[in-house]
Amino acid sequence: RGLVARLEKRLEELQGQEESSQTSANGYDINSAGIPTGLGYDQTGSPVDYDQVVWTNPLEATVDPTDPSKISLPDFSLNPDELPAPAAGIARNATEKSKEERSIKAYTIPDNATLLGSISMTAMLGRIPVGGQVVDPYPFKIMVGPENLSSNGIKIPGLNGIKMSGIAKGDWTLSCVSGQIESMTFTFQDGTLVTFPEPGASGAEPIAWFSDKYGIPCVTGKRITNAPSYLAQRIGLTAASSYSKAKADAEFATQTNAFGGSTQALTGDPTVVARNDAISSGLDEVTDWLDERQSNSFDAIYVEPGTEIVVHVTEQIAIDYDPEGRKVNHYADLSRRSDYQLD
Repeated sequence: RGLVARLEKRLEELQGQEESSQTSANGYDINSAGIPTGLGYDQTGSPVDYDQVVWTNPLEATVDPTDPSKISLPDFSLNPDELPAPAAGIARNATEKSKEERSIKAYTIPDNATLLGSISMTAMLGRIPVGGQVVDPYPFKIMVGPENLSSNGIKIPGLNGIKMSGIAKGDWTLSCVSGQIESMTFTFQDGTLVTFPEPGASGAEPIAWFSDKYGIPCVTGKRITNAPSYLAQRIGLTAASSYSKAKADAEFATQTNAFGGSTQALTGDPTVVARNDAISSGLDEVTDWLDERQSNSFDAIYVEPGTEIVVHVTEQIAIDYDPEGRKVNHYADLSRRSDYQLD
């Protein structure tokens, strides 16, 4: 009886060791991991020797730095609603990180870099400054291809090109257009878009300027003005108005009195006076309208699209790649959603 009692006690100890070995993996209960049946970790079939199990955290698992026994595992369950909430203090998922934390340093365009062979996408229309200021300047766009993105023979792979935008101003004396580049948008080969500076940045300074292919910081263009037609109309109207006034004044006689004053008396045909006064007043009205209209006009220099130019960078441009950033195509299953929305 004593031998049987000792055997029963030893059997109970072995069973207790087997149960405790199931929680010996870094203090984590293997049975609560939600591992599907049939992978050798369930109680069905042949028994599992848990003392020989070496626990390795999955690549997606995160460990609480304050308590290594607290980890969050990948979603083994088919129903995500049944998973327990992650323990407090665990690092955030990659999709929950901020843009600064996700961004990866990709390329750098150094200060004073020169991008040769750039092409103007839109026409550059430089308004001539009035009083030293350009009122409502016109925007423009420039395209830089991947073969132009190099520095000292070092190419930039994975980048399809850059779209640049800025504002232009004209120079009437030199008949050319100069401008400042204020924004650049980079397109990677996987469709990811990066804009520098970030959209919405206030008070952004120009980051580059352009010149022609010969290095002249003003691209020669064509003058556009309505000054000849305006001056011809203005001179004609003024001359006709002055002639009508002279005809009306010729019908009056001027007399000077003893006190140095003068008086006018009608000595001619009053109908001639009325007719010429009406003509003169009408011409003055047309002249005033023409002057007001001319005040809203402007002179400009026109450079046609497709002109080869050179971009000169004045500020170091850091190109950071955001894995979770906006892409040209996110490959969303739009057809499935459309079918779901149908009545």
